[in-house]
Amino acid sequence: QDIDTPQDYEMQKPWKASIIYLLRLFTYYAIFIAMMIRSFIAIEIPGLIQEAIFRLTADIRQEYPTPFIRWVPVQNIHLTLKFLGDVPLQSLEILAQSLVLEFKQLEPFSNPFSETGVFPNAKKPRIIWIGFKYLQELVDLKNIIETTSSKLGYQTEERSFSPHITLGRVGE
Repeated sequence: QDIDTPQDYEMQKPWKASIIYLLRLFTYYAIFIAMMIRSFIAIEIPGLIQEAIFRLTADIRQEYPTPFIRWVPVQNIHLTLKFLGDVPLQSLEILAQSLVLEFKQLEPFSNPFSETGVFPNAKKPRIIWIGFKYLQELVDLKNIIETTSSKLGYQTEERSFSPHITLGRVGE
């Protein structure tokens, strides 16, 4: 017999109902803790800049509509600093707390856009992007994230850091 509410337990022996109820609560808690979330660490781009990027790319968006290019929705435009993959919620909380402590030493900075381009190359584009000028503060931020996350068991990024905002993804 299924037991889904406290009233359902009244029909069971009190001790048996309590054990079943607790087991169900522990199961729900375990599922919640084990929940995997596709995660990354990013700098949120202010809304005014997101809108400006959207306006500046309006012509190309019209010329190459979805599904040929899957354009990133304007509200999702961001600068990814580290892709984490599927991570348990509890692990993300620990990483976030560690990063907050590290970030306290950093000063705010701004970084102008420098160019547009595609990855991996113009002959076979997969990603359309806007890049940034080299800025030591941005590299320092990336290094802090890599060091802190690797101490907590996250894989270190092997590719060189190429700060950019993804505007769209070509093809499937």
